[in-house]
Amino acid sequence: MNWTKKTVWLLVVTLMAGVLMLPLTVNAATVIDSGSCGYGVSWQLDSEGVLTVSGEGKMTDLNNQYAQPWGSHREQITKVVISKGVTGIGQHAFEGCTSLKSVTVADSVLTIGNEAFDQCRSLTTVTLSDGVRQIGDYAFNGCAKLTQITFPASVSEFGYGAFHYCIGLTTIIFQGDAPQVDTTNHSENCVFSNGCTATAYFPKNNTTWSTKKQERMGVNLVWVAGLPETPPESNEQGGNEQGGNEQGGNEQGGSDILGSGECGENLKWVLKTDGVLTISGTGMMWNMENKGWAQFADQIKSVVIEDGVNGIGVSAFMDCTYITGITIPNSVTEIGSKAFVNCDGLTSIVVPKGVTEIAQQTFSGCDNLSKVVLPAGITEIGAWAFSYCVSLKNFVIPGSVTTIASQAFSHCESLGELIVPRSVAVIGYRAFEHSGVNPIIFERDTQPFGWHDDVFYWTTVTAYYPENSKGWKDLNDQGGAVTWIPTQISSGVCGESVNWTLFNGSLTISGVGAMADYTADTTPWHAYAQSIETVTVNEGVTGMGAYALSGCSTLTEVRIPFSMASIASSAFDGCNKLAKVQYGGTAKTWKQIRSESGNDALLSANVAYTDLCTSGHTWSDATCEAPRTCNYCDATEGTALGHTWTDATCTSPKTCSVCGATEGKASAHQWKDGACTVCGKKEASDPDGDGKAEDPDQSEGQDDSGSFLWIVVVLVAVAALAGGAILLVKKKNIK
Repeated sequence: MNWTKKTVWLLVVTLMAGVLMLPLTVNAATVIDSGSCGYGVSWQLDSEGVLTVSGEGKMTDLNNQYAQPWGSHREQITKVVISKGVTGIGQHAFEGCTSLKSVTVADSVLTIGNEAFDQCRSLTTVTLSDGVRQIGDYAFNGCAKLTQITFPASVSEFGYGAFHYCIGLTTIIFQGDAPQVDTTNHSENCVFSNGCTATAYFPKNNTTWSTKKQERMGVNLVWVAGLPETPPESNEQGGNEQGGNEQGGNEQGGSDILGSGECGENLKWVLKTDGVLTISGTGMMWNMENKGWAQFADQIKSVVIEDGVNGIGVSAFMDCTYITGITIPNSVTEIGSKAFVNCDGLTSIVVPKGVTEIAQQTFSGCDNLSKVVLPAGITEIGAWAFSYCVSLKNFVIPGSVTTIASQAFSHCESLGELIVPRSVAVIGYRAFEHSGVNPIIFERDTQPFGWHDDVFYWTTVTAYYPENSKGWKDLNDQGGAVTWIPTQISSGVCGESVNWTLFNGSLTISGVGAMADYTADTTPWHAYAQSIETVTVNEGVTGMGAYALSGCSTLTEVRIPFSMASIASSAFDGCNKLAKVQYGGTAKTWKQIRSESGNDALLSANVAYTDLCTSGHTWSDATCEAPRTCNYCDATEGTALGHTWTDATCTSPKTCSVCGATEGKASAHQWKDGACTVCGKKEASDPDGDGKAEDPDQSEGQDDSGSFLWIVVVLVAVAALAGGAILLVKKKNIK
């Protein structure tokens, strides 16, 4: 074959073009399913999770989420695009699409149906084009991660509860007149409620926005006349009195710093490129909503709050979804509202012992938070405090809690068994709405809620309460499906501030402090000892009394809290069937519990520990000989400080000025003319009458000096004799 230069060149160009086209072919999303979703309207879902609805007309209204044509792919959908031509989004269309993150709606769409995006918990971005007129009942209910939304001037009507439980909303912008609110079947006037406390902007001098219209939108919104000139989520750099940010070459120096600044009158923060945010100083943190490190929320992986910080500010770590660990020292006595909203990376957290209240929405929307350890001393669990913590389980309410506020455990789907201690006097409106609590055991002799509080709204639960108690009467379903069971609940006092409750073979001990000591047959529950199968000691109890569970021969399992410090003699005497111990601390802290004799049954049982360090270690300070050490496990960090030595003196060896350790020996006095030339000490006496006193500390050294002198004289003499002998030998040999 005769190849010309032109032919070769064309071949090369063709091959290069083919190579350049390859990535386009490989990376292109492919359609994995499609179908019809209305007359003249169709849908298709691609391999990247994008569901596109297109055509001419309105989507079909569905009876529930299970009728969705894309239902088998619900968890794969991450983005929804409603194309131009579609005029309406159907009822329940995308309800329960928990992986859905963004929605874009074309300007041809006029209506969004009831519950269209209900419970889309991952939804963060909704873009509504000018044209949408009506948004239906509960359309975006439970979209807890939605932070900002703008309503075009075309929106003229909202359905009831359209944005209920949108607890992450911080900014709402209305570009037109005040929409009407449909309250036909509801007595309440609210669109944004149940945890929504956003700032709402409306056009300045627009008279349609009356106080009554604002209240119908939501009583907890903060209203501002005038649309924001800059995007509300932007963060002004530097010069901000609260949470100012200094980036790059700041005083901390180093290219590994993403940002730094102040977060309190005497507090500073530093975020490094490894994702570690460190907060140091003394005092209380400011309100941190949209300030400080907020712009770096997606880059923060762990938080270290150093000892000396007294409080965590409002919204401090809101939407920091990638935080997996946080260290909170015992110096912290206050945690602000919304402090950990939507921190999805957190799986467990230990609240410091000085905190007395879990504020409103503190942990709301933490999807993967399964373990929370509350200290004794907590008196109130605030409104929506744990709402939408869908993984939360094995929760223990301390015996110091008096109030559980409205919707505190709303949508806690994994909650399971819960014991409400006798200290709880008030349980608020819908406190356990849509939750998985079951069963629930009330220790109190009087019911802590009212007839219309709907405590168990949309919840199926078996509830136990003390039989023959006049304080439990006229019970209803509290908005859910409740099976009320009066049962024999024996209870009483077993310590100065410690109570006990026994029902169905389960003994619960709660309160603050140590139990009282008993003899083998004087425990308050002695008559039931051989029917007790499980024992739960709640957080706050610090000591098991002598013979506490003596004779409980059917006991198989016991739960011991992290707060437990001592177990008195024979507390588990005769508990021969005890096989399992669930301990609220680590193997390290278990060894620190003081256990007296007669507790072999406990010590031989299988102990399951709790990893208190999944949310970060709690460090004790480094010492001269040891690095920083975790209080809860055997982890260490850094190196020992090393001793800081002071020089040896005439009477003392080298001494560490930090810990007092010593090294070597004293240097000894150097005497001359009746005084030490090193330290100046005067000699105490003159036993020889020669004007030079003998110091008792140095007498042995002076004798050694005399002996040494005689040794030198003898050695010189021997050397001289040896030298003479050598000379004689040499002379003899010469001859």
